[in-house]
Amino acid sequence: MDRERREVRYRTVNSWEAIYQRALGVSWGSAMVAGKLAGITERLFGVPCWAEQTVFAAQGAAYDEFLVRPTDETVEARLSALLEADRGTSSDLAVALSRLRNEVAEREKTELALREKLELIQQQETALSAMVAPIIQVWDGVLTVPVMGGLDNQRASALMERLLGAIVDSQTRSVILDLTAVEAVDTSTADHLIRIVRAVELLGARVVVTGIRPAVAQTVVSVGMDLDRMITLRNLQEGLKVCMASGADAAPRPKAL
Repeated sequence: MDRERREVRYRTVNSWEAIYQRALGVSWGSAMVAGKLAGITERLFGVPCWAEQTVFAAQGAAYDEFLVRPTDETVEARLSALLEADRGTSSDLAVALSRLRNEVAEREKTELALREKLELIQQQETALSAMVAPIIQVWDGVLTVPVMGGLDNQRASALMERLLGAIVDSQTRSVILDLTAVEAVDTSTADHLIRIVRAVELLGARVVVTGIRPAVAQTVVSVGMDLDRMITLRNLQEGLKVCMASGADAAPRPKAL
């Protein structure tokens, strides 16, 4: 591949087209292979490309060779030029054009199917993120977020976006971050939790953390998360009582783990 000249040279061995043509004693080129290579190179360079076959296995060579370059011409214009230059018969070029069109149609069909699968995966990821950390309004101005399992970058970002939106929409004063179902966290998960807590505080809401296990507390402290700035309670029940009893202005004193 020559990036400066923007061209790629491919060699294929024992392609089915070459074997078929050699058996028939003809040589009209490997159009299917050329179309695939043009499509691959188009993705590489980001522009339409044309594959020109320079060596033919059907004529006795050890391989088929293709030179692929960007092009501004359409397939139809290229084939018309070949006809005018008498470099191919009408039947040969018609076969090649038909194969190229079929290849393009098949590629578009495959791309559509892949896009649909990607959309489905994204929908499933969104649903899974909601299941991992659902946001529940348990009282006026009080949201509860029971976290289950770990939080990777994508899930933490999705949770933060949903939580901040819910805080604004419901005029939340307190957010209970319940870690009862989290048996252990790594430094990455702890860092995500820190970011979520800080983002909630920037909106004027306070964070009450409940259900912290000893192993989780140790990891959280090791990454520099200041537990003194937050209210930490033993379980979700205590957190609910404190938030519902405190009202809009009163804030309970932090409790030690």
